[in-house]
Amino acid sequence: MTATMREARLIIGFTRMDVWTTVIPMPFFFIAGLQHADGSPAELTAKTVGAIVYLWLFVYTFTLNNQLTGVEEDRLNKPFRPLVTGAVTTQGARIRFLVTSALFPVTGWLLGVLWWALAWMAVTFVYNAIGGGRNWVIKNLCNGIGVFLLTAATWQIATPLTSTSWRWVIFMASIVAILSPLQDLRDVPGDIAAGRRTIPIALGDIPARICLAVGFTALPIGAYFTLYNPSPHRGWALAAALISLLMSWTIVYRLRRRDTEYDQRTYRLWEQWFTFIFISSIVVI
Repeated sequence: MTATMREARLIIGFTRMDVWTTVIPMPFFFIAGLQHADGSPAELTAKTVGAIVYLWLFVYTFTLNNQLTGVEEDRLNKPFRPLVTGAVTTQGARIRFLVTSALFPVTGWLLGVLWWALAWMAVTFVYNAIGGGRNWVIKNLCNGIGVFLLTAATWQIATPLTSTSWRWVIFMASIVAILSPLQDLRDVPGDIAAGRRTIPIALGDIPARICLAVGFTALPIGAYFTLYNPSPHRGWALAAALISLLMSWTIVYRLRRRDTEYDQRTYRLWEQWFTFIFISSIVVI
């Protein structure tokens, strides 16, 4: 295997669990912003390349740091990750983290989003280095802030933020801060072993599922009035709102069952809802 292929496999191994909330949905939001951007084809192409690099560094720096500080937890919850399988050494992961951490703010500066990049590095530090991710309040807040910083930077790389794009940024960040505990239902054994106190551990499994069911029941209603009802493209907006409702209420139905693999697939549906919302931004903004 060539060094390039090996490095590509490592990148996939470190980031595969996070692509549905970063690598896959954000290009669609970037395209939505690019449709409102001014500039020559060469300038728009440069922005696109820059956005891809920024997005990769955003997720890779976080996952490297997160997995460096959570090897024992990953042995229980995610035994396929590179540090657990031995695909890379701890020293090798640290070197990659230092390199990407240096490149990330430089990339942000070149693209005009330096402060968003620095803020994300601060969130990464709080979440991983000082253990904020072990407390459910800080963890959920960091998740929401992360989405806020990522979506705002993604749009701003394409074109200046507007009242409409701000509405999308704030709504999606708030939703993630409130409903991201869905991912914790599948990870309870590993979280207990690692000393994490997530919503299912703090409240109990059944109360956590009830709270999430209420949240996901209300989710498509909030999405309709915040994202879709203001859209001038009524047909597309109504179609997107209906799909959002079907996906959200399917999650509500699935919350009745307690099973690790089943919970994992339910969380995947939530990630797909997240991606779909940003896909829809192309035709409704």
